Amino acid sequence: MPFVVVDQVSLSDVDVAREGLHAGLIPFAKQAPGFVRGTWAADREHGRGIGMMVFDTRENAEGAVKRMQEQGTPPPGVTLESVGIYEIQGEA
Repeated sequence: MPFVVVDQVSLSDVDVAREGLHAGLIPFAKQAPGFVRGTWAADREHGRGIGMMVFDTRENAEGAVKRMQEQGTPPPGVTLESVGIYEIQGEA
């Protein structure tokens, strides 16, 4: 079963955050072992964002979270609020 890393963020500037996402997190995710796909979305009106990165195993999902934590601060305009790892139970 695949696993998904879900992060929730607050966004002080959606456009600046999107630039950081495309310059940093997306290339990082694509190179991570076991990465399957990712989706990132923003609620511009409320300054909120969510990211979902799917990995082939729990170990690879945990490794990605560890590497993100080691990288330190999120990009400008982003405040990380929570990160969780979930086993995917179904998709459509």
